[in-house]
Amino acid sequence: MKTIFVGTGRKPFVIEFEDELNNLQALVGGRIEVLHFHTEGTRTIDLVFNEEYRFIFDEANRRLVYPGGEEDYIAGNIVIVAADEETGEFCGLTDDEVKFYLKEFAKDTLTIS
Repeated sequence: MKTIFVGTGRKPFVIEFEDELNNLQALVGGRIEVLHFHTEGTRTIDLVFNEEYRFIFDEANRRLVYPGGEEDYIAGNIVIVAADEETGEFCGLTDDEVKFYLKEFAKDTLTIS
């Protein structure tokens, strides 16, 4: 599965691995939480990160701005994956998505859509 890895204070980069829960948990350092970042048709772009990020990590990785202006943050490692909204199954990013989200996640602040 082709994904993008975003470490705190680092530029995002492409990483490929088998779609298994333990691989995602290893990349984020524990149990996972999923945030739907963008939806297009039946495909979503999801951010996967450690569910205890507020308690474990001191430094914010990326700031988030929601529709309506509410702000939040994610700390710790983030893995960007695609998912089928109907089945909930994760899947790899397309080449076009990789190109777009590498640029998008080079920013410190992200807008949720």
